This record gives sequence, C-alpha cells and structure tokens, in this order.
Amino acid sequence: MMHATRIRHSIPLLLAVLALGGCGGKPERPADTRPEWRSAAIDGIAPLMSTREVAAALIRHGYVQTPCTSGGKMLAYPLDEAGHPCFESAGRSTTISLFFLELNEGRRLAVVNFHWFELPDATDAKRLAVSSTIAKRLRARFGKPSATVDQLPDFRSLYWDRPGGRSGQPDTISTSISGKLSPGITMTSMWAYAQVRRDP
Repeated sequence: MMHATRIRHSIPLLLAVLALGGCGGKPERPADTRPEWRSAAIDGIAPLMSTREVAAALIRHGYVQTPCTSGGKMLAYPLDEAGHPCFESAGRSTTISLFFLELNEGRRLAVVNFHWFELPDATDAKRLAVSSTIAKRLRARFGKPSATVDQLPDFRSLYWDRPGGRSGQPDTISTSISGKLSPGITMTSMWAYAQVRRDP
C-alpha cells in the first residue's frame, strides 16, 4: 500500500520537473564541442557535472543513497568510488543511478538513469501508460525526437540529441515506451567517453 501511494504522488512530481525544467526546441546539429547539458537537468542533475555539483543537487532534492539491488551494498564514498551508486528521494517512486568518468578536466558525471520502482502489482498497461506520459513530457520540453527506433511491436525508443558533442556520436536523452520494462529516462554523454584521461 505504501508503494502504491508513493507512485501515485511521486510520478506527477518528476513529470512536473520535466515540464518546467528548461526550454524546449530542437537542438542544433552536434559538433566536436563540449555539449550543453545545463538546461536539460532533471532535479538539478545532468551529465558533465562535477561530483561537488551532483552532491549539492542530491542534497537539495532530498536524495539519499540506496542499494541498487536487493541485498546490494552501500558505497562509503558513492560519488568518488568506482561503481554505479543509486539514490532515492523520500516520497517519490524513482531511483537515480550515476556513472562517473575521470576526464582531463576532472571527475565528471557521464551517465544518469532515472527509473521508477517496480511495484508488485504493476501491469503492462500501467507501465505503458507511465512510459507514454514520460515520452510526452520529454517531447513537450525538448521537441521532436532526433531519432525513434521501433525495436519490437510494443517497444519504442526515443532519443533527443544535445547541442554540441561529437559529430556522429551525439550526447542523448532517451526513453522507451513499453509495457514490459520499468519506465525511465537515461542521459548519456558520449563526449565524456572521448575525454577520458589517459595517464602515461
């Protein structure tokens, strides 16, 4: 019952963040320049942020570390250790998983995933409805997707390119419309992977 109440109240909260979090419009074609992510942040979090900036955003929005899997271990220094730390915020039904890389400019966030908790009584229809709503909110905020991929009859992935980045390998925001998977949003910086520091 607690989970059902949480998802009922928390989904509108994050959807409201999507609606109000920044300007829409189709981004320009990517170039080999640092991508623009600030205006795309959700709960103040977006790729290429430093650990200090991410920590401040997590605190500001009430996120605390949580095991990524049942029985998983907590990291002593989640933003500074190797791994994919997860966080959740009280009163919401979402978790955030983060992946950092050591770049020439320092440790930066490369991938962030927002996922809804899977409820014991979740149905394909419920997952499809929530994932469709997320896609609509992303369209309202960022415009027409840069790419749409129909992988299966009931599984569609949508991608929005960020301005700048690597030619041919843009940074993206993505989501999937499906009744089979937990709804979520992924932000990926391919530019960050090309900037990984290589020590001599």
